[in-house]
Amino acid sequence: MIPPSYYASEAWQAKRNKYLKKKCAWSGVSDSKENPLTLHHKHPIPTRYELAKAIQRDGFKGDMEKEIEKRLANEEKIYLEAGEKDLITICRKCHYMWSKHQMRPCKKCKKKYVRYKEQKYCADCYIEMHKEKKDGCKKEVKKRVRKAKPSRKGKWNPEIKAIHRKLQEKPAPKGRKYRVAFGVKNPDGKRKHVTVHASQLKYLTRILKLKNKIILDKTAI
Repeated sequence: MIPPSYYASEAWQAKRNKYLKKKCAWSGVSDSKENPLTLHHKHPIPTRYELAKAIQRDGFKGDMEKEIEKRLANEEKIYLEAGEKDLITICRKCHYMWSKHQMRPCKKCKKKYVRYKEQKYCADCYIEMHKEKKDGCKKEVKKRVRKAKPSRKGKWNPEIKAIHRKLQEKPAPKGRKYRVAFGVKNPDGKRKHVTVHASQLKYLTRILKLKNKIILDKTAI
């Protein structure tokens, strides 16, 4: 593991002075106090877990721990000896988004961040680039541009929300939790799910009966 003191060493500072550019290679922003530029290694040191998986893929049958230590030492050596081809200048925001979420700015607008291993452009830029297509543009966007799923907090189905409200009024939430799927008596009806405790199951059955619905499936969680 590279010690934190390395980044304050003269060797690292000399490398920064030599290779640090004036703008972020990904977002194009200049250096600032709020978002300073930094050197990023294109090939960071893999984790022990990643090394173990690579060793298994190679069919290694010896001492796993010794092999991990050996490869880790080699990776650290490559990291410390990185030159201009192995380093890139990016801003702190890009560095954080990449290291934590594997996200980089859209290649066109350089503003919106996207999961770079899955896509290169944000949805807006992709649509703009394919305006000439008369139809199917939205379908292509759905296939190639994965939008982040919005939080469902506070956006429950009104029916499920009403059931939860009624359950909170009467039986105390005790016992094991169950994920209950319910719907209309027609088996082709679309299923809905609600999570309840064992003490609330009987009352839930009564609620659903009043709504002409039945429990289609019950799974303990």
